[in-house]
Amino acid sequence: QTAIAMAGVAMVKQGLREVYNNVVEIDDAMVELRKVTNESENAYSQFSDRAAKTARDLGASISDYISATADWSRLGYNMPDAEELARVSTLLKNVGDGIESVTDASSYMTSVLKGFDLVAEDAQKVADLVNEVANNEPASAEDILEILTRSGAALHEAGNDLDQAVALGVAMNSVTQNAESTGQTLKTVSMYLRAAKTDLTAMGESTDGCANSVSELRSELKKLTGVDMADAAGTQFKSTYDILMEISKVWGKLTDVDRANVTELLGGKRNANSVSAVLSQFQIAEKSMKDAANSAGSAAKENEVYLTSITGKLNQLDSAFQQFSKDLLDSSLIKFFVDFATATVDIADGAVKAAGALPTLTAAISGVLSVMQMSGKLKNGAGKVNMPSYICCV
Repeated sequence: QTAIAMAGVAMVKQGLREVYNNVVEIDDAMVELRKVTNESENAYSQFSDRAAKTARDLGASISDYISATADWSRLGYNMPDAEELARVSTLLKNVGDGIESVTDASSYMTSVLKGFDLVAEDAQKVADLVNEVANNEPASAEDILEILTRSGAALHEAGNDLDQAVALGVAMNSVTQNAESTGQTLKTVSMYLRAAKTDLTAMGESTDGCANSVSELRSELKKLTGVDMADAAGTQFKSTYDILMEISKVWGKLTDVDRANVTELLGGKRNANSVSAVLSQFQIAEKSMKDAANSAGSAAKENEVYLTSITGKLNQLDSAFQQFSKDLLDSSLIKFFVDFATATVDIADGAVKAAGALPTLTAAISGVLSVMQMSGKLKNGAGKVNMPSYICCV
């Protein structure tokens, strides 16, 4: 009975400690949000309620969701957009293979949105696209996002949309199996196709094989493959995806020498193998484009499966317990007791400073009492608190 009682007391203590920790974590996250936003108290209160519901629906921590909202707000997004981006980042963390935290998901999402000039409303499309392609092609969600982080802005500048960039990355990575290298190579290829020698040099990339001008590259490439880099009107250059797709159609008919020349024109000698890989495996890129076209709702659908797992249910339990903690122990109550304790310590510190001469005063009184006892003025044991006793005590 004693053991059971002690175990019960220990569980209660641990539970109360968890309640306290949860309240502090949520309060810290809200403080960070308040630092980077300027909303009314009513707006913060409503957001707190929405955050609790959204986090539970997603199977995520309330404090993590609020922190993600603060991170997006810090980047300049208003509260509604930051809230939506936090939701999508949390969703991406749940369904994206290899993505370990909401912070990582937010970082990848930031790179993609900025690189392709997308807005907050496009975030859901990004999550759906990445998830669907990762489920069907030889690349994880983390691989795809790493590739886009390194090459997205350059590919977008070269006329590629998000779907095309993902498709090229997956096709090349199916052979290289190195997301960082794939991303860097695609960035280099996009610059070679613009004959951007200055940019390549600034990147520390070799310019061997890079054409001196786009017109020279257009002429050489058309001579080797029959593919024109410009559109039918000759007024605008095609995207990297379209150029590589057309070259892939004739790739098998080219001689080894012509292939070597083409890969050098497209990416230099250092990247020849990777360029050859994407051209020989371009069917994967085309399949990825079909996956992208049918990706709407993919992330939300997979998250429903995630929520049926033990991990998903435990995360929902954690979220529910955080909300329970917040309702049970309001942060203002904790702050009151902390302020009270601080004030008490200040008072005690003041008392200690005021009593700095107390030991000397006590010693003097003890000495007087000892003399009075020895002189017989104190009878029946009075004055026993004497100097030797005080000194021994000290």
